[in-house]
Amino acid sequence: MVIACALLAGAGQVAGAAPKVTPGQIANLQHERRVAAEQLAALLQRSERLSNRYDTAIGAAQELKKSIKATTAKVNVLTLEVAADKAKLVTDAVNAYVLGQGDNGPTAAFSGNSLATEVRRTYEITAAGDLAAESAAYSASKDQLTANLAALTTERTAALANAAAIKDLAVQNAQAEAAANAIYATVSTRLRTALAVQAEQIAQARAAAAAKAAAGGSTPTGGGGGSGSYTSVGGSSSPSGQGGTALHAAQSQLGVPYVWGGETPGQGFDCSGLTQWAWGQAGISIPRVAAAQWQALPHVSVQKLEPGDLLFYFNLDGDFQVDHVVMYAGTINGVPTVIQAPHTGATVSYSPVWFFGLIGAARP
Repeated sequence: MVIACALLAGAGQVAGAAPKVTPGQIANLQHERRVAAEQLAALLQRSERLSNRYDTAIGAAQELKKSIKATTAKVNVLTLEVAADKAKLVTDAVNAYVLGQGDNGPTAAFSGNSLATEVRRTYEITAAGDLAAESAAYSASKDQLTANLAALTTERTAALANAAAIKDLAVQNAQAEAAANAIYATVSTRLRTALAVQAEQIAQARAAAAAKAAAGGSTPTGGGGGSGSYTSVGGSSSPSGQGGTALHAAQSQLGVPYVWGGETPGQGFDCSGLTQWAWGQAGISIPRVAAAQWQALPHVSVQKLEPGDLLFYFNLDGDFQVDHVVMYAGTINGVPTVIQAPHTGATVSYSPVWFFGLIGAARP
């Protein structure tokens, strides 16, 4: 269920000069807003998908960076081992040949007999062959690691390029999202204005009917109808008890942004999120959404309101649901006033009580 935006203009604020509004015009605006909401939702979902893809691409690049670092370390170690092995083999050969170290080593072949020259040549060939084989083995390993390193570097470059491309898409989508949000806000404002004008037209029609009925000596019906037939409210303006505590809690959130589905103090509320949280601060648990609150809570007369009581509105956006709830704050400067989280782009604020769609009141 979509929680409807509250009408911020009271009947007296849209008087006289406003053009007539037909049900068809309101239906068209509701359709425009629904289309804009669907487009905005699709863009928000795409932003989420792009964010996940970007995180995955960056994660892959980071893992490749770790692999590159490890492979580079192996190449460096192998380079040192190749150098050390060459130095050791050369040193062993020189020691054996020149210094004659080792009792049973190659120096036994250099005892000075007539075969010394030939034996020495054989030894040199053997030592050189061992050194060449060892060097070749190390070189092959190093070449393989170097090739792996080049492949990893290429792969990381591609991963970073992929992440950059995803980021560009995310930026473009964010721009489209901002434009869609602006369209949604504009259409929502037009719809709220049209609904307010319609409410004024209904109020004027009722006033005319009441005047006609009074002239004819009869009393018009009203007040208790479930479809929003109220034209006034009344009651106390002095908060007390748990209702006063709930009202003070709601007042502490004045200026906090409206957030659809929001229920976090200091960060964001929607209409029913605010009323649920405020009454929770008074120690009373109530349902989360407006329709469920209306169904579950004890109803009270709108002529006997107390600060903290909740006023409920029906079918504000054409869904035939209880779709908005506000909290009665008493009479301020002579005007019956409510505190509410009204709609996207607004903040928790005061506004005069309005009657279009008002179906009744409840006291948790």
